[in-house]
Amino acid sequence: MMRSRVVSSLIVDRIRAKPELKPIEIIHEFKDYYGIDISYYHAWFGKELAKLDVHGDESKSFNELVWYADAVKETNTGSLCTLDCEAGINLFRRFFVSFGGCIAGFQYCIPLLFIDATFLKSKYKGQLLCASGKNGNQGFYPLAFGVVDSETEENWTWFLQHLAFILLPMGRVVTIFLDRNQGLLNAMGFVFPGWPHSYCYYHLKQNLISKYPKSGYGKLLQDRVINLFSRCAYAVTEEEFKVPMEELVIVGSSKVKAFISDLSRDHYANAFFKGMRYGEMANSLAESFNNWVGVFRDLPVLPLIEGIRQKLMAKCSRCSVAGHNRKTCKAII
Repeated sequence: MMRSRVVSSLIVDRIRAKPELKPIEIIHEFKDYYGIDISYYHAWFGKELAKLDVHGDESKSFNELVWYADAVKETNTGSLCTLDCEAGINLFRRFFVSFGGCIAGFQYCIPLLFIDATFLKSKYKGQLLCASGKNGNQGFYPLAFGVVDSETEENWTWFLQHLAFILLPMGRVVTIFLDRNQGLLNAMGFVFPGWPHSYCYYHLKQNLISKYPKSGYGKLLQDRVINLFSRCAYAVTEEEFKVPMEELVIVGSSKVKAFISDLSRDHYANAFFKGMRYGEMANSLAESFNNWVGVFRDLPVLPLIEGIRQKLMAKCSRCSVAGHNRKTCKAII
């Protein structure tokens, strides 16, 4: 049986290129390339050893954030980079970064922000919080991100307070798209009182779909309910909203009544929305950021953050080569 250290030596380049490589993929690759059977344990532990060789020790990676935060602020003028630790014991709590180039460029973007979180897959897990905008070329524009232990109201408040430090001096109101995570909603009301925020129509639709069967008559009812809810969400006047809403409550019965009772129309229906949506209805750009950084989610915290920084640099370089407007498209790192 091949040992884990040998497995590690043979896959180290694969792990460098694809850190999310799964043990089962390693098993299949060894069978295909070498004609050798290896156990799941040796594939998993071999991957862990390879990750250690390529990215270093995960626990020590948190210590390196101290100098990394200082280096970002020293070499990238205008950056906001904060490391927060438990008082007295210096235990990592959370990390926020918004690079100076991203902050400078956002004032030329459409005043929209898409906020979301995605879970991390490294040894210590955690959540990656992100705030992405939309540039003048209709592409997504990463403004800020942070690493926290979980999606709590305290962590969301901390993250939004850092965003406020960036956004308030710009002197314009930004419409914020988010999901209905209660901690995030409470933090939003505390940090940005009065600022317009919209629920993601796609998530609302999926929540409503889940309340009905997916086959037979249930599918017909599901389609009818979603069609009526869509008309409510996209209606531009109160009267245009009222007609499908009355029918929706009748057709959807108690399930729809319970759903609507927990849903403020000011945050999902065009007819009652207090701010400007600029044609957007869903939190799709936040999902784009999550997909964009997906390859880094298996990494220790410092390679994760550095990987995102390098990808931002590459994004900026492509814009420069393509001759795009640097004010509306830049993310200079």
